[in-house]
Amino acid sequence: MKSARNVFWAFSGLGSRTIVQALYFILLARVLGPTEYGALSASLAIIYIFVPYATWGSDSLLVRNVARQRETFNKSWGYALLSVAIFGSVFLLFSLALYYLLLADKVSILPVILLCLSELFFTSVVNICISAYQAFEIMHRTALLQFLFSMVRFSCTLLFVFMVKQHSLINWVYLYLASTGLTTMFCLSMVCIELGRPRFAFNFKRRDLVEGFYFSLSSSSENAYNNLDKSILPKYATLGVTGSYSAAYKIIDALCIPIRSLLFTFWPKFFQKGEGGLDTSKKFALRLLPVFFIYSVVAVLLTIIFSKYVLVLFGNAYKEMIYIIPLLSPIIVFRSFHTLGADALTGAGLQGWRSAIQIIVAILNAILCFILIPTNGWLGAVWASLLSDGIMAILIWGFICCFSLAKKSK
Repeated sequence: MKSARNVFWAFSGLGSRTIVQALYFILLARVLGPTEYGALSASLAIIYIFVPYATWGSDSLLVRNVARQRETFNKSWGYALLSVAIFGSVFLLFSLALYYLLLADKVSILPVILLCLSELFFTSVVNICISAYQAFEIMHRTALLQFLFSMVRFSCTLLFVFMVKQHSLINWVYLYLASTGLTTMFCLSMVCIELGRPRFAFNFKRRDLVEGFYFSLSSSSENAYNNLDKSILPKYATLGVTGSYSAAYKIIDALCIPIRSLLFTFWPKFFQKGEGGLDTSKKFALRLLPVFFIYSVVAVLLTIIFSKYVLVLFGNAYKEMIYIIPLLSPIIVFRSFHTLGADALTGAGLQGWRSAIQIIVAILNAILCFILIPTNGWLGAVWASLLSDGIMAILIWGFICCFSLAKKSK
């Protein structure tokens, strides 16, 4: 019964967040236009590669530690906040270095700096706050914070659309930073009052740093193969085409929300099941697999059917979306497989292997992007994405099967 309630709250939180995000995403895309929206998407794509390093995996460590021993919360909570302060500063510099390499000739630096502050610091802290409630399996609070986060940004978008005279990227980013900062202050206060204050200690343990690095590397690799194409595409196509491709990809991401909701709910469970090894976490994953598969197939079919109507929402300036969305839709099926298998590996203490597989796919994705995008534009980006997610599913489950067989043969 508790699991059913948690699924409901996780789906409510991520679902409401998705609906609200979809509304402000459509409004923002229409108001900014493909060129400005393309500049925003390309900038965020670079930053998202480094966002996981801003926490150095401390959000995942918090969930794991508290799921197994609740008395570790205050220390894990303080460790996570310190990690953002230290590592967020370091990877802000990395983000700016990659910006100069890929986007300096297309996008001005000020909005990129402000977006870095918003995503690397403020959004990272909000996500840690959500992880704190997730660790205790208090899913109605995670739902509240996710909904609040989205509503503040939606209100910010309405203010931008109806009150700001000049609809430029920099004006949007100022409001975006302010809304994220306000939400962060509220979430911090809420966690401190309801769960407890952080206990800060600067004696970072080598084991935590290594495991945190594996978690960060895993998320960063995932962000890399999901976003690198949007960073490379502006060099070989217009920002307008980049905007259309990014908007189409955003729709596919939104359709993966039910999958993410279930994984979000059972994330602590994977750690608990994983104490018994890969076999127990694999069995748990296989129990969920039919639900994931059925949903993903239905989502792909609906996406193909309704893709021709997207211009009603986005306008004729985004005409490429009609062709891009159906081609990207199989990603939903691939993700339903590889995300579930990947969480089974993490729960069983095999995060290092998961990270290694994701790095391989990230490198492969980069190679595919540099080969396919210069000659094929957005179609090359589509093929790079499909191949990367498909190969990820094969490698993850292939490793699980091989590891299980090797263990049984001993």
